[in-house]
Amino acid sequence: MLVNSSARFSDRSKGVFVSVAILLVVSAILTPAVAQDSKDKSKLQTQWDDMLHYISIAKPLVAQSYAKAILENPDVLAKDIYLLSTKPGCRATLNRGAKDKALTEIIAKLEAKIKEGYTAWRSDPEQIEKSIEMMGGTLRGMVIAKQRLIESGEHTVPLLIARLSDKDTSALLRDRIVTMLHEMGRPAVRPYSIALQSTDLQLVTYLAQALGRMQYPAALPRLKEAFMRADIQNSPSTKAVLANAIISCGGGTDRGIKASVSELFYELGESYYDKNDSILPDHREGGSTVLVWFWKDNTLLASPVPGAIFCDVYAMRMARLALQYDAKFSKAVPLWLAACIRREIDLPEGVKDNLWKGSPEADYYALASSPQYLQQVLARTLKNGNVPMARRVITILGKNSGAKSLVATLDGGAMPLVNAMGYPDRRIRFLAAETLANSMPAEKFQGHQMVMMLINEALRQKGKKYAMIVCDDQKIRNTILDAVRAAGFEPVIESDPAKVAQTAATAQGLDVVLVAEDADTAGAIAVLRGDMAYRYIPVVANASTAKMRTLAAKDGKVILLDKLDPESISAGITAAMKLSAGKPLTAEQSTQWAVRAAKTIRNVGIRGGGIFALKSTITALGQVVKGENPELSVVACEALAVIDDAKAQQIIVDYALQDAAKDANRISAFTAASESVRSFGCKCTPAQTKALAAMVSKANGSQKLLESAAELLGAMNLSSEQVPELILSTDKID
Repeated sequence: MLVNSSARFSDRSKGVFVSVAILLVVSAILTPAVAQDSKDKSKLQTQWDDMLHYISIAKPLVAQSYAKAILENPDVLAKDIYLLSTKPGCRATLNRGAKDKALTEIIAKLEAKIKEGYTAWRSDPEQIEKSIEMMGGTLRGMVIAKQRLIESGEHTVPLLIARLSDKDTSALLRDRIVTMLHEMGRPAVRPYSIALQSTDLQLVTYLAQALGRMQYPAALPRLKEAFMRADIQNSPSTKAVLANAIISCGGGTDRGIKASVSELFYELGESYYDKNDSILPDHREGGSTVLVWFWKDNTLLASPVPGAIFCDVYAMRMARLALQYDAKFSKAVPLWLAACIRREIDLPEGVKDNLWKGSPEADYYALASSPQYLQQVLARTLKNGNVPMARRVITILGKNSGAKSLVATLDGGAMPLVNAMGYPDRRIRFLAAETLANSMPAEKFQGHQMVMMLINEALRQKGKKYAMIVCDDQKIRNTILDAVRAAGFEPVIESDPAKVAQTAATAQGLDVVLVAEDADTAGAIAVLRGDMAYRYIPVVANASTAKMRTLAAKDGKVILLDKLDPESISAGITAAMKLSAGKPLTAEQSTQWAVRAAKTIRNVGIRGGGIFALKSTITALGQVVKGENPELSVVACEALAVIDDAKAQQIIVDYALQDAAKDANRISAFTAASESVRSFGCKCTPAQTKALAAMVSKANGSQKLLESAAELLGAMNLSSEQVPELILSTDKID
C-alpha cells in the first residue's frame, strides 16, 4: 500500500482558516480529555523519575516495580517512553541499572520500548510538520527544528517537498528548507532521486542542487534520467544544474553524462544486489520494515517492505529500469532474475511482501528464461556463496535446459553448472552432478569425469564428518588424530602428499584436510586444488613461512598453525569449517542423497549410459547393497541392474539369495536380477545358479518370493540338461 504522508498538509491555502476554526470548537469539547491526558503524562513522569531515583540509590526491587508499572500500562505509548529517555542523565542511569541482575531483564524491555518509541517519534508526521513550521521562525527555533528533521531522516522528505511545492509557503521558510536539503544526508538520497520525476522544474532544480552537494553515486541514474527529459532539454538552467550534479555524483568526471541511463541503472542494481554499505537503508530504521519510494501523480509516496528483502527489491527495480530504457540491455536480465529468486529466499517465513502481491513466483520467470541467463545467475550465486539459492537455480536449470545448454560456455569460458561440481558444499556438488547426469550430454565436456565421481561420493555418504590427515610421523599423527576425533570428525589417513586427491576420492566424503609439518604442504595443496572436487576444500596446515603465508592469502581456504597441539588443532578446524560454504550432511540427508544417486545411475543406465562410465559406480553400489539400510540396498540393486557387468549382476543375486533380508526386499532384488539377466545375459557364478535352483526346487519361502526367484531362474535360460535336474530335485509329489 502506498502512503501519501504529505496529503494531509496539502491545499493549505484553502483549508487553513477552516481548520483553525474547527480546532477552536473541538478544543473546548475535548478540554476534559486533554486535562486527563496531561494528568496521565504527569503520573508517567513521576513513575519514571522514581524509577531512576531508586536505580541511583541501589534499590533495584523498588526500581523494578516502577519500571514494571510503566511497561504494563496500556495507555503508555512507546513514543512517550522514548521522549522521557532523552532527558539528560537518563540513559546513563539506565545503563548503570542494567548491570544489576535484578534489573537486567526489565531494563532490556525498557530499551526495546525506547527503540520502538524512537522509530515512532521520528516518523510521526505531526512532529515533522511542527519542526518544519519552526524552520520559519526564530534562528534558535530553526536550529532545533533542523536537527529534528535530520533525525527524522527520509520520513521528512515528503513533507519538505510538499512545502517546496506549495505556492503559499513563505519565502523565508522556502529558503531555509532549500539551504538545509543537502544536510539531510544519505537517508534522503533515495526519496530525493525519485522526486526528480516531478514536473515542477523549480523543485527538480532544488533537489538536483542538494544531490550534487551530497555527492552520492546512487543518485546518478535518476539524475541522468531527468537530464534526458524533453521538458528539461528546453530548460537550459535546470539542465545545467542537473549536469553539474551528475558530474559531482560521478566523482568529478563526465562519465555519468556519457553513459547510458540503462548502464547507470544496471550499475546501481549491482550495488543493491551486492548490498554495498553506501546504499543500505538508514541504520536508524530499527523496525522490521523499510520504505521503498515511488512517484505517482506528481506526489512522493512510500510503501513499506520487509527489511530482509530491501536490496533484492531495489536490485529488481534498477534492472527493470535498465531494460525499460533499453530492451536489448541483456545484462540486466540475469540481475533481475537473481534478485527475484533471492528475494523469495531472503523473505522471512510467514512475512508477506505486499509489493509483489498477485505476481507469479520467481520460478515462473526463471523457467520461462533462456538457460544462458540462468547459467549467469548460477555463476553469480556461486561467487556469492549463497547455497540455498544455488540449489534453487540448479534445480530450475535441470527442468528447463537441454544438455547442450547445461554444458555451454559463457563469455570468458565459464561453465557455471560444471564449475558447481567443485563447490565446497556437498549439496551443490551432488545436485550439479545429478543434473548433468540426467541431462545425458551427447558429447564429452571438460569435467565430465567428475559426474560419476560425485555420484559415487553421494552413494557413500553416512552423515558423518571426515577429515584427512596428511602426516608421516606416527607421534604427530596420533596428536592430530585425537584432536580430529575430539572435534567429531572421522579420520582419513594419507602419508604421501602426492596422493591426497586419490585417497580423498575413495573416502566417504571429505570436509577438511590437515597437513602436518613433515609433509609437503604446498605440494599437497597443489594436488588438491588441481582436482575439481577438492578445489575449495578448507586446509589446516602447520606452516608459518613467508611462502606459505602468501599461498594461504592467495588460496583463501587455508588456515595456518604455528604449532600442533590439541588446542591449536581444534581452533584450526573450527576456523577452517567457517570457510566451508555448507554444513556437513545429517544422516537423514546422506540417505536421501544416496537414494538420489542410485536412482540417477539407473536413469542414466536405462538410457544407455552415454558418455558416463557407469561401471565406476559398481564398487560403491556394492557397498550400499551390503549396508544396513534396506531401502538403499534395494535402490542400489535396481541401479546395478542397468549396468552391463558380471560383478554388478552377481552383487544383486547375492543379496536376493540371502535369508537375512526381508521378503519384500529380496523380491525387489530378484526382479532387478531378472532385468539384468534379460538385458545382458546370465553372468551369475555357477554357485549362484546352483543356489537359486536349490531354492526354487525346495520351495523354501513364500509364494511371491519363490515366484520372483523362479522368474530369475527362467530368465537365465538354463541348458536342456539343467532343466531335468531341476525337476528331479523335487520330491513333493512322489
